[in-house]
Amino acid sequence: MMKEKLMDFLASEAYRSTPKSIEDFLRANPGCQPAWEEIQLGWELLGERPAVPMMPNRLEELSVPRSGKRAEKAQTITLRLPRWNIAAGWVLLGLMVGLLWPRSSYQEAIAQLSEELQQTRLTMQVLYLQSPDASQRMFAASLSQELPITDFTQEAWLQALEEDPSLSVRMAALDVLSRDKIGPSLKKRLIEAMAYQDSPMLRIEMAELAKHQKWSEALPQLQQWSADEFSPLPLLKALQNIIDHLEQSKKS
Repeated sequence: MMKEKLMDFLASEAYRSTPKSIEDFLRANPGCQPAWEEIQLGWELLGERPAVPMMPNRLEELSVPRSGKRAEKAQTITLRLPRWNIAAGWVLLGLMVGLLWPRSSYQEAIAQLSEELQQTRLTMQVLYLQSPDASQRMFAASLSQELPITDFTQEAWLQALEEDPSLSVRMAALDVLSRDKIGPSLKKRLIEAMAYQDSPMLRIEMAELAKHQKWSEALPQLQQWSADEFSPLPLLKALQNIIDHLEQSKKS
């Protein structure tokens, strides 16, 4: 409803004669702000986006390469991406269809525009995550807050959890992956990812997740961590408490 109201305003004489009138419109209709941000994103796609590394400008396959410790189990996950100019074209088309097309076709075009823009956000998230700059990889986590986890982005975050050299990025990856309901496949991958963690902070976070989710399958890895004589004493005590809790839950 808010998108339709915004598109009607953008197609009106008031906006065409005074573009700055959008500010007054948004103050009067704050619910239209998210839709306006989507439109602005589409317009930005017409220009350069130097902050995004390796931004594709044509139809291609973007893959998440597997490397490092899990290279022997590597699978390349591919996703076919839309052209940037297609996404931008939908934005421009959305400004005109309200005047030229019947209402039903107009609504379909708006829905397709939203789908294209969400695909763009998902693409940007993975591109930031593949950046050599840790601050850009962290920015990918903030992008993920308003986006669904797809098979493609899940694989990218799992790779970050297992292999990223930055502890902050690995912590962010765990937060993203555990944000929603964890299915059997993701559960298995997260338990496998425990074996790659050497940070006491991340170990205790993953152990707490296993306790909360009642993952008795994680007990062998937790017991291995608790036998690490180089681990800080507080971590060893916390791990033993979690192990005792899981073993008790397994019996009951």
